[in-house]
Amino acid sequence: MLVAVGDYIGVSKSAASRIVREVSKAIARLYPKYIYVHSDTTVDFYNIARFPRVLGAIDGTHILMQSPTQCENGVYGNRWLIGDSAYPCKPYLLTPLLTPVSQNEINYNRAHIKTRNTIERCFGVWKRRFPVLSLKIRLCLATTQAVVIATSVLHNICRKMGLEDLEPEIEIPSHNINILYEDIPENHAIHQIQERQTLINNLCNVVPVGQLS
Repeated sequence: MLVAVGDYIGVSKSAASRIVREVSKAIARLYPKYIYVHSDTTVDFYNIARFPRVLGAIDGTHILMQSPTQCENGVYGNRWLIGDSAYPCKPYLLTPLLTPVSQNEINYNRAHIKTRNTIERCFGVWKRRFPVLSLKIRLCLATTQAVVIATSVLHNICRKMGLEDLEPEIEIPSHNINILYEDIPENHAIHQIQERQTLINNLCNVVPVGQLS
């Protein structure tokens, strides 16, 4: 990729590498302005599937890289994060039930999955907008980190300006968009799942039966 970039702008591969490194670091330094946890998201998340008190959704995605050398040497108040079953259930991080039985548990899982889909869609749009994230990045670890942060900054700028999502000019392997992880067995301690269970017990008052599809 660096060779192609260098040929396009008429510079050597080493010069292209240096430019990518410096520009990525410069953009990455803007991250406090464009990458942060919003404090006013609970209403928007609730409007998706009536899942209350959600501060954000979390997920994982792989960024492939190939370094030229060996590997270099109460927080959320009364709100929750939601994640898939690859994460352990915590008082601040709610995960879906692996085997829902009651109607409340089914309602909880439906609302949880529908609400959590926002982060999966976000990763998909982000990686299609910047195909370098789905291909193998052949840079050192520090520069790769700067590239990842810089593309996150640029992605949020695009969203803020209302720019449309463009299809990438190169084919991106579908398995690199979202990574599936194995479910974690539900052997959590009681205090870790108490928040989730309280919500499930009250969910019939939050999400009426048949409200979700």
